[in-house]
Amino acid sequence: MTWEGFELETGIYQGHEYGIVFPKKAAPGRPFVWRVEFFGAFPGVDLEMLENGYAVVYYRIPDLYGSPKAVGWMGAFQPFVQKKYGLSGRAILFGFSRGGLYALHYAAKYPERVASLYLDAPVVDIYSWPGGCFSTGGSPEEWEDCKALWNKTHDEFMDLIDSAVGTLLEWSVPLILVAGGKDEVVPYHENGALLQAAYEKGGGVFRLIMKPECKHHPHSLEEPQPVVEFLLENKSSACVGNALRINDQSITKYPLTLMVHDKEHLDLVMCAENIFWGKCPLGYVGTSPWPGSVTNQKTMEYGSPYNVRLYDFLRAQAETGWIIYGQSAGGEKENEILAMVKDMKEKCPGAKQIWMKKSGESLSGAIHGILSEYGVRLAEYESVEDFGAWLKILTEEIRQAKPPVWFDSLEREGAEWTNVSITLPEEEKENRILLVGDSISAGYGDMVQKKMPGWHVDRLNTSEGIHHPNFLRLLELALQRYAYRLVHINNGIHLHGQSVEQYGQNLMGVFSWIHMVSPSTKIVFATTTPISRSLEKGELENFNTQHFSMGDKAPLTLGAQDEYWVTDEKASRIYKELNEKAMEICAEHNIPVNDLYQLCIEENLQKSDGVHFKEEAYQKLALKISQTLKRELSAG
Repeated sequence: MTWEGFELETGIYQGHEYGIVFPKKAAPGRPFVWRVEFFGAFPGVDLEMLENGYAVVYYRIPDLYGSPKAVGWMGAFQPFVQKKYGLSGRAILFGFSRGGLYALHYAAKYPERVASLYLDAPVVDIYSWPGGCFSTGGSPEEWEDCKALWNKTHDEFMDLIDSAVGTLLEWSVPLILVAGGKDEVVPYHENGALLQAAYEKGGGVFRLIMKPECKHHPHSLEEPQPVVEFLLENKSSACVGNALRINDQSITKYPLTLMVHDKEHLDLVMCAENIFWGKCPLGYVGTSPWPGSVTNQKTMEYGSPYNVRLYDFLRAQAETGWIIYGQSAGGEKENEILAMVKDMKEKCPGAKQIWMKKSGESLSGAIHGILSEYGVRLAEYESVEDFGAWLKILTEEIRQAKPPVWFDSLEREGAEWTNVSITLPEEEKENRILLVGDSISAGYGDMVQKKMPGWHVDRLNTSEGIHHPNFLRLLELALQRYAYRLVHINNGIHLHGQSVEQYGQNLMGVFSWIHMVSPSTKIVFATTTPISRSLEKGELENFNTQHFSMGDKAPLTLGAQDEYWVTDEKASRIYKELNEKAMEICAEHNIPVNDLYQLCIEENLQKSDGVHFKEEAYQKLALKISQTLKRELSAG
């Protein structure tokens, strides 16, 4: 069977017809588009996506208006069709007209399964269509069916829309919206404009293509390339992971206080960091290594083997005296909380466990039972300030505690952190790459993922330098999970006083260890980026190329920026010497080198401070890294 010259296969899944149109040559990773309604209507973009190697899938469950019933059918169908045809883990959803309801609510329920959204004259507010409660007559017969399926007041439905769009923004799901300026059936100002306002306010990746004189029909564009280009260039790269951090671990006369938090309780972590800093060791584990920054859209489930090993790694760093939970306890979290509290009790039997509950927050009987069974004390607080006052009292209690029975004698930074990011879906084990580094690789990691279609780009970012035993311990956890095709190592800022010779010996040890643990994994070494300094006002006013003796790229618009950064030759000298030693070792052992140091100098990549880069510079780093990865992967 064929459709528009492409092979079409149809079947029945759970009583409903489905179909898949195959491209003549599949793109890397076998990506696909899912037409959630009206397959075959206005197919310009579908056909172009097929030409670009994307399959097109449909599943006929009409007249369900994107309701929870529809989302339930869809939720079962996607894993089925992916497994049966070997498709990628994330779909691009096409939602035309009422199909917008299907696409929006499915993506909000399963954001980890969605790469991007193309909505065309979409229904967003059911009270606009089919309800006809505002500027149009709607469709009275369909409204009765829709209203029965949703059973929501208008205010309740609007709250649902706000929550759905919030989820899409949190998961960085790109959205392109095509609409008619004179749509008489699904007026834009009552529907698509709601999404536009939310995406623009939330800073999401969004594009609107308005057809000023167009009514509800025809859908799509005569020249579909703008939509296709957006979809090919913009895809979410959602990650699941965890982040660990310990501050002031060198203060060894006090036991560690460990905070286990979620995104909703980052304010508690920030408060604790301010109070504990310089006084007592504080560890925290949750959504990101720094409060206020989120590198993973989802935190690993506590009981997952990888996550358990990460917690074991954290607990092995110091004796734990107190465990403070800043966790939301609603929804489906009871089993996870049980696993968490039980594991903490078994592995830190002497630690005092405290659950922070905000006044007015309700906890289920099951949660109360879990906390009681494992001796977790409830502490209630009114505000962050109230929590801070309680913490100050706790620090006095900590200062009266007995010194730890044990601690390691490794050299420590003021704050040591690790962030693990695994691209979704976790169960896909093929075509995985691991970027290893520190805060620099954290900056470009997501950008590299977006430039590597068909590959899963995982990240292990840590402050542990390559000389540190913890570096190999963390790397071992990652290599135990996946048989990575390639490991890209960019980790050199955290030196801890290594000499050039010591650095070379340690680097050779890392290479040998990777070859031993994962012999099929290819290694690419990236040189450490240089240190920069900001030009002072007088230097900017009298700018000439002599300020760029390590690179002669001048500012494009001198004076248009608040500051301008140049390579600091004196501060960068040690990194230049370390890089030369690393390249010497790599040449001896046939390990490819990705020279990011030289790129920074030649392009004068601009910084946000002496170490970290501005977004445009990170993009240039990501481009070079993706080009290097593709070259080395194709070379075998």
